[in-house]
Formats: sequence, structure tokens, C-alpha cells
Amino acid sequence: MCFQRPAVICVFCRGDRFRPLQPPWPEPSGGSNLFLSIPFERSHDDSARVFVRVIPTAGGQVAPFFLSHRWALSTTTGAALAFVHFGGTGAPRVFHTDSIRVELLSGDGKSVLTQTTFRIDFLWVRSDARLVTITADTMAFASVPVELRCSVSVNGRPRMVTTPVSMAVPAGALVTIRPLLGSGGSISDLSIGGWGLDGHSAGRGATLSFRAIGQRVVGAHFVRLRESPR
Repeated sequence: MCFQRPAVICVFCRGDRFRPLQPPWPEPSGGSNLFLSIPFERSHDDSARVFVRVIPTAGGQVAPFFLSHRWALSTTTGAALAFVHFGGTGAPRVFHTDSIRVELLSGDGKSVLTQTTFRIDFLWVRSDARLVTITADTMAFASVPVELRCSVSVNGRPRMVTTPVSMAVPAGALVTIRPLLGSGGSISDLSIGGWGLDGHSAGRGATLSFRAIGQRVVGAHFVRLRESPR
């Protein structure tokens, strides 16, 4: 019997008697490896050896870029630990999936007894790449996000982007961001008020340069020209 509760998502209503107790929300929301802890319950009379496996999907399709470890269930309650690695043959530098499929496998690992899918967004980045996230906002009484055209140079090769944006670059690459303001830019009445890099102040120059060591988060903060300090 399956008791539907708000915090319980029942995977099996066909007598297989296994259910994850909650969606396995990942933290953080991007990277090359994903570790999940999935609390579960099994019926006390179900002693068969089975396995849990998680598979990322995009638009309902399974991509061939992942290595997923399966976890044996040998108790009636507990947490199934799942591990997924991104970076198989032909994997792009960055890849987005919108769901995680949780499967219950037979003891020989050959049959999928049942499955359920959780809507979970994850941005996969190869281990030889780093994710750079760029946002822009105006500084007033409250922070207001703005769309801003920027030139982003990666190892001397520029490209145009519009904030907010996340992009994968080679690990260790030199990244330089230059907002396009005024003539030819997307916003003509803004002046740079300051940069933020990984939550820390990074000056007030016309551009920001840094090395892509680890995942980097950039915030470009602007003021209206009439509000610019003298």
C-alpha cells in the first residue's frame, strides 16, 4: 500500500515496495561530478537484493556522456548514495540536463524494475573546464538585474554575451570582461560602479580580468549616469 504524503514521492505502486522520501536535490547546481543521497523506505518483507541508479536526462533523452555508479540496497530504510560523473567520450565542455531519473534495478543489474523522474536542473562542466557565471545589476536602493551586452575574452579570443550568462572556459584561462556601454552597447545611461568576484569586491575598473581557477561568479554593478559620484 502506498500512502501519498506531500513530502513523499512514491516510485512504486505496483508491489515493488520501494520509494525515495524526497527529491535528491543536488548542491551545488553544476560541475563534473554529482553526489546524491536519496532517503528511501522499503517494505519489511522485501529482502531481495536490488540496486539504485540515477541517470541525468535532457528533454527526456539520455546522453552518452555520463558514468553512473549503482548502489545496493540491503536495508528497509536508509539513504542510497549515488554518484554520476560527466566527461565520457565526445562530451562537450558544458552540457545542461533538466531531470534526474532514479531507477530500481534487479539483483543482476540487467532489468529496470521501476523508475521515477525528478525535475532537477544541472549544468555539467568537464573536469578540464571551469564555469564562469556573469550577472549585472544597477546599484540604487535595491539591486535590480539588467541585461547587459559584454565582450568576454578567453585567452585573447573575444565573444559577445548578454547577461545573465554561464559559460564554460578552459581551466586556468585568462578571462577579461568588458561591458558595452554607451554607443554600440545595450544600455547607454549606466556607469560602472564596481565589480564583484566570488562574493568579494574586485575594483571599479572599466574591465575585469581573472584566471579561471575553480568556478567563478562575476557580478557587474552599475549606477545611472545621473547618480554617478563626482
